[in-house]
Amino acid sequence: MSSPSGSTTPLRYKRVLLKLSGEALMGDQQFGVDPAVANRIAKDVAQVQSIGVETAIVIGGGPSGATAAQELASQGWRVLLLDRQGRTKPCGGAIPPRLIQDYAIPDELIVAKIKCARMVAPSNRQVDIPIDNGYVGMVDRDVFDEWLRDRAAQHGAVRVRGRFERLEPDPHGGQWVHFEERDAHGPTAMTRVHARLVIGADGA
Repeated sequence: MSSPSGSTTPLRYKRVLLKLSGEALMGDQQFGVDPAVANRIAKDVAQVQSIGVETAIVIGGGPSGATAAQELASQGWRVLLLDRQGRTKPCGGAIPPRLIQDYAIPDELIVAKIKCARMVAPSNRQVDIPIDNGYVGMVDRDVFDEWLRDRAAQHGAVRVRGRFERLEPDPHGGQWVHFEERDAHGPTAMTRVHARLVIGADGA
């Protein structure tokens, strides 16, 4: 990276692991992902890559992987979307209107529009909290997550059902991703695929 004087400073690190939490992507919002923050981080990562630093991004949170796969495939990347499938995640079904608009979520996926949250104490005292900006859209995670994966595939991502095992650095660059392919009856084969970029969005 060039200094203000125009001289080149040697890179201290050749490889960086960047962990992005939901709080970091939220920005000044109360919940969700702020597109402006996401775009700024993406530009920072691109700048770091342009000076020769290998960058891996670990993103926490439910549908992040399918959305990232769709975005990359839309930009011409060859994308493999690896997912275990067959899991129901009961949490995280609330989507604010800004995200519904920014990520083009169709209205038929919104099963309810919540305008107020209610907290109930063990003593049975109740407090109602109005939702800012009018409402929060609720989705069925089984249907919603599968829709996101299908959308990624429609943009060119290749879907594979399987379980991640490990990463193996390639001395010539990139990573070998080892995983166990599965079908509805269980494991079918051990596979490895070479990748230039690995996004771990498998949550906790």
